[in-house]
Amino acid sequence: VDALPDRDPDAAKKMTTRVAGEVKENVEPACARQLKNMHYVWMIKPDALAENPHWITSGRVAANGKVWGDAEALVEITAKGK
Repeated sequence: VDALPDRDPDAAKKMTTRVAGEVKENVEPACARQLKNMHYVWMIKPDALAENPHWITSGRVAANGKVWGDAEALVEITAKGK
């Protein structure tokens, strides 16, 4: 691969250097209207979820669903927009 010439030598100029942001701790997950944009229980640390059970009821965190061993399947919540 290294012996082949670069097909687009200007691509290196187009690349953007990504800088990692600060690690955010003690921040509650954002509210989401669609299931695809929500955080799931498996994504949150168990101790943080135990301290904040209202995240699940307020729509900040979605249950895992049958795929992850829950008894009920996930249901899309339809909320009206502005």
